[in-house]
Amino acid sequence: MIELLNIILFTGLILLGVGYFVKRNEGKILNIAGYILFGVYWVFQVPYFLKIADSVNAVFCMLALPFFLYMAYHDFVSFKNNEDVGCLRFLAGWVFFAGFVYFLIEKTPALEYGLRYEAAYETVLLLNLLGANATQDGIWIHWSDADAGIILACTAIQSIMIFLGAFIAVKAELKRKIYAFLATCPVIWLLNLIRNASLIIIVGTTDIDMEFAHNYIGKTGSLIALIVLAFVVFKILPELYDNIIGLTDLLHRKV
Repeated sequence: MIELLNIILFTGLILLGVGYFVKRNEGKILNIAGYILFGVYWVFQVPYFLKIADSVNAVFCMLALPFFLYMAYHDFVSFKNNEDVGCLRFLAGWVFFAGFVYFLIEKTPALEYGLRYEAAYETVLLLNLLGANATQDGIWIHWSDADAGIILACTAIQSIMIFLGAFIAVKAELKRKIYAFLATCPVIWLLNLIRNASLIIIVGTTDIDMEFAHNYIGKTGSLIALIVLAFVVFKILPELYDNIIGLTDLLHRKV
């Protein structure tokens, strides 16, 4: 089952990538198929997130299929009318660039473990710079009464790829894309290390457990940071803002 889901996932992403690069009308057919497969993949992730009591991600997974079916519908309308809707092409590229790199790391054990190990190493380094006597055992961090295992979500690779994928997909001046990258991705990396260290300190000095700290305190902080960074990016790359607003305007599109 896992192998089949991986085939569905990467086939969907590749179709979206090819559809993004194919400028002819036929590229939209590839996008339609890609969206459907990508949405189906997320439906099968719902039981996993429910099992680990991550209701937030479970809800997002439930909403993924109807969202991508809706995008596929608009690409079908564009195909039928032989029109090029820029925000739809942008979305296909965004999902491909961000998703392909992220899932390649997630599904490749050596890459996934290596990234988690590096995040653990850098978090321990930060903790010790702050005066804590933390130690590392592979992907595990030990400090006081806290024993924290670094998962892929603790590496910030998801957030970094969301921004980086958007920068690659949007049509804009390269210099401003580089400025947007420098204003966000290194900041996300640093804030993630601070978040990791803070959660370990919270767990080690209070009665709050890691599950609550990670799923609620950590995610709330990350969401606030991403919203602030998004406004910074919109200032540097207004084209990105236009594309995202264009996706919301599809609700009012005459078909």
